[in-house]
Amino acid sequence: MSFTFRPFIGFRPTLLFLTVANSAEGENNQKNAPKSTMAFIQRGVLAMQLENNPLTIPELQLPKPEIPEADENNVLDLTMHLGDATAIVKKWAAAHIWLRLVGQSSLKTPLIINILEDHELSTLQFDNGLLERLPRSQLMALAHNSTATLECFITFDGSSDVSTATAFPLLPLTIKTQLDDLDELTDFDDQTLGGWTKGRGGREIEFFIDRNGGFFLSNDTLEPVDNYDGMILEKTFSVIPGMTYEFTVDVKNNNPSHQPLNHPILLLAFDGIGPTHTISNSSWKNIASNRTVAKSETVTVSLRNLTRQWDGNDFSLDNFRVRRVQ
Repeated sequence: MSFTFRPFIGFRPTLLFLTVANSAEGENNQKNAPKSTMAFIQRGVLAMQLENNPLTIPELQLPKPEIPEADENNVLDLTMHLGDATAIVKKWAAAHIWLRLVGQSSLKTPLIINILEDHELSTLQFDNGLLERLPRSQLMALAHNSTATLECFITFDGSSDVSTATAFPLLPLTIKTQLDDLDELTDFDDQTLGGWTKGRGGREIEFFIDRNGGFFLSNDTLEPVDNYDGMILEKTFSVIPGMTYEFTVDVKNNNPSHQPLNHPILLLAFDGIGPTHTISNSSWKNIASNRTVAKSETVTVSLRNLTRQWDGNDFSLDNFRVRRVQ
């Protein structure tokens, strides 16, 4: 089982280890072993939990109870003892536990975060489980998009030798220490707009197949009206404030020799602001927005046509790319 862990600012992850006794009879008339559970706590709320797995406690690690009034054959002869019998359990060593996160550093070297190392469980901890914090400063040293595994081991005889310890179920994690870089390409080959919203300036858009079997958008003005300006396509993206982004589009004029005064003038914009490009080329050309620094966590990217006239205002579009450049 795995899940994605994102250590956002101000978030302190917590691990909870629980041991639950189970006295119900299982198969073969044997009592079920205690169940071990590790849960993930986010701001005091149980977020995820591993499925229970039996934790085997080796019998020989614990002292055997005794009744001294019984003989060497374990016969308690009450005809020989007129008083009460005595039950004795000799003192046993406290359980020792290891809890650690094993992963990879940003330098691609092994990194182990020791949460508990050969820790002797107190009576309170054994009864109630463990609640341990993972320092954010150590978690941030793990490589972005790397895999880390939460490991837990326990000995019940007081041994400090982890090689003899019983292992808990492993918890594999995917570590995210930063937002993934934005680099989205919409090539329209699936004959969808890829989440882009069509506006008035793109009402005549149709999918056309190219020579390679892919698809592009064609926008031809079919009616003799002068209201073909406006937003063609737009989409809102999540970004990182302070980072710089760029929007590029492949474009060509479908009728470059027809009515040059009516050639499309396209605006590539972040939140409505950007440069304009007059489209007069008959072959594909890549045009770009200004490189724009994000001021908030979202930005709306749009392509607009500033030419209202219908005759000659015909163009094709492909390969919308929005990406972080620095």
